[in-house]
Amino acid sequence: MFRRTLGGLFVLLFAACCAGETSTGERAYARGDYFAAAAAFRKAAGKGDVRAQNRLGDMYADGVG
Repeated sequence: MFRRTLGGLFVLLFAACCAGETSTGERAYARGDYFAAAAAFRKAAGKGDVRAQNRLGDMYADGVG
């Protein structure tokens, strides 16, 4: 029981950590600051954030990453 609770807490903390960087990237992308957006997405993607990895891939595909 303790391990399950501890594991769930870890997942929530990890998700909250990466969510901030991804939302920072989203805001930068929306205002056209592609350099800052790519930097934020790279940081979150390096931590395993799948959404950031996808957005970074989209930026590369569009030629702005």
